Amino acid sequence: MTGHPGIQAYSERRPEKASEDLPPVSHERALLFLVLAELVLIVAGAVVDFAPGPLSLAEPSRDQTTAPSGGRLYLLTALWVVVAVGTVSSWVGLLCLAREARPLYLGSWCAYLLLNVLRGPAVETAAAWALEMLMALVGGGILGLVYFSELRTQFRPLAQVVRGAFRGAA
Repeated sequence: MTGHPGIQAYSERRPEKASEDLPPVSHERALLFLVLAELVLIVAGAVVDFAPGPLSLAEPSRDQTTAPSGGRLYLLTALWVVVAVGTVSSWVGLLCLAREARPLYLGSWCAYLLLNVLRGPAVETAAAWALEMLMALVGGGILGLVYFSELRTQFRPLAQVVRGAFRGAA
């Protein structure tokens, strides 16, 4: 091999097929990891949003935020509840490989986007923004996994999943 001696020494030490030594990650395990990552990011986002100190907004920025009131407050609260219940329900369904959980998860993301549009302009910290972007990446990973990978063929109708759960419990 020609080239720099340091590169040559490194390439001779390095195993050619290091990835063959590791077992492949199953799609189900990847889905579990992504769902847990999304849960952790949601909790971290809540901590960052309500944390005092260096993670909170400075006083002038806090003055620019306005809380919704009246009917808009009720609409946003109801939509937030729908998003939260839909997301948690879809996580359970996705982990059980229930076919109906896929559109439920997609719908909860669409409702979350609508919630962000309806709440209006928002001032947030860099940490909150970064966590929101990470949540979007993880959510996109989940959607890609359940709709475009081989895992999509393993989803079963909800009735079949429930029957299997009752048989397993008996």
